[in-house]
Amino acid sequence: MGRLQGRRKLMFHSAKRIVDQIEVLMGEGVSRFTIQDNFFVGGNAKLIELSEELICRDIHPDHLNIFAHPESYSYEGYASLSACCELASVDFGVETGSYKVAKINNRHFDREEVVLSVSEAVRANVEPFTWWMAGLPGEDETALCDTERLILDTMKVGGIPRWVSPMILFPHTPIHEDPARFGVEPRFKNFQDYSKFSQATLAEAVLFSDTITHKSTGCSYEDICNASQRLRKFIAQHLHVVEEFYETSGMNPDLKSVESRILQSFF
Repeated sequence: MGRLQGRRKLMFHSAKRIVDQIEVLMGEGVSRFTIQDNFFVGGNAKLIELSEELICRDIHPDHLNIFAHPESYSYEGYASLSACCELASVDFGVETGSYKVAKINNRHFDREEVVLSVSEAVRANVEPFTWWMAGLPGEDETALCDTERLILDTMKVGGIPRWVSPMILFPHTPIHEDPARFGVEPRFKNFQDYSKFSQATLAEAVLFSDTITHKSTGCSYEDICNASQRLRKFIAQHLHVVEEFYETSGMNPDLKSVESRILQSFF
C-alpha cells in the first residue's frame, strides 16, 4: 500500500522513533498501546530492536498490542515483546483457512505455520487473537469449511478468535482495479457509494448487506453477509475449547469480552 501513501516502496520508522512517541504518550498518562502498522512485517529483528530500545530506556508499558501477519515472527520475537511490557498481545490477520482462496488473493498461507505461530506466542506469554474474513475472492462452501477447521485448530492451541468481518473492497487495490480477474463484481464504485460507511454504525457495517462492497462468482451480497455470520456462530459454538485451554495455561486473557462481542452480533 506504500505507493498509495505517496511512497514508491515500503518504508520503516526506526525503533527509536517509535519509542520516542511511546515515551511522550506515557508522559501524558497513556500506558496501553496498540500498533497497527507495517512496522511489523519486518520479522523478529524489528520487534527485538523495539523491545531492546524500550528496555534500555526503562520504558515499560502496561500493555503493548501489535497487529501482524501469522508468518511475521517466531518464538524469539514474541519473547522479546513479552519482556518489554506488563501485558503483551498480538492480533493475527489470518483471514482464511483455504489454500485456494489465499492463492487467488496472492497471500502467503500455511496452515501449520499459522497454528505454530499462535502456539509460540502462547509459549512466550503473549496473548494471541485471531481475525477472520468472509467474502474473499474464490470463497465457496469448501473454503468456509477449511476456515472453520483452522479456527478450531488455532483455538486448541490458545488462539482467541476476536472477530469475523466481510471483506471491504478498497479502491486502487488490484481486486478493485481488475475485478474480473478475481471473479468479483464491485458494488461500490465511487465516493458517494463508499460514503455509506460514514452513515452506518459499526454494528450495521458488519451485520447488514447494505455495506457489502462487492459480490463474487457464486456469492451474492447476502451470501457474503451470511458467511460472516456463519463463522461467528461457529466461533460461539466452540468458545469452550479456548476457555478450557486457558484454565491450565497460567494466562488470563479477557475471554468474556470476546464472547460478549461475538454473541451480541446475532441480535
